[in-house]
Amino acid sequence: MAQTLSKTNIVNGNTIQASDVSQSIDALTGAVAYDITISGSFTFTGATTGSGWFANAVSSSFALSSSRAVSSSYALSSSIALSSSYAYSSSIALSSSFALSSSLALSSSFANGASQVNGQNYDNGTTVAPGDFKFIAGKGALNTGKLTSSIFNVLAGKTMGNNVWISPSYISPATISSPQPLLVVAISSSGALLIQQSVPSDNATIMWTGFYI
Repeated sequence: MAQTLSKTNIVNGNTIQASDVSQSIDALTGAVAYDITISGSFTFTGATTGSGWFANAVSSSFALSSSRAVSSSYALSSSIALSSSYAYSSSIALSSSFALSSSLALSSSFANGASQVNGQNYDNGTTVAPGDFKFIAGKGALNTGKLTSSIFNVLAGKTMGNNVWISPSYISPATISSPQPLLVVAISSSGALLIQQSVPSDNATIMWTGFYI
């Protein structure tokens, strides 16, 4: 166990013994283990050698090169830093599973070019059945009350009311406005929408929205 420096005998009127002085020298040279407490600022010049607290202090686990220093595990190059698992290149970063290239990003199944699917239920005329609904929409101008859309390959072979539902409406008013002619929708065998007025005569612009399974 380390000793403690003592100045008990160093008082006016006493004879100073060699041991009163030598204890400080023994402490500083390491000849005898003493507990030393420094109060105030401390300036050090020269290299640290040997082992023990003082030799390990400057380069210790809490110093500049330590595990908590600039180069440490908590520093800029650390596991929590810019190159870390939480940084720009990390699993939560731009290239991560939640980033732009991730499963929820622009190239994902919910992105611009993706198929948007919603699991729902519908009445097939006999019972309520589940279905994965995919959306469709468009617009066009009637020609004497009729319109044939572009071909939607996904609609080929489908039937209105069974596995595809389309709702057309007017964008510009029909010439016959009282009442406006109903818009009737059918699907060609190739997958084009065939939309016409119940009383074909108008050149109004229409749009449609719907879904298919």
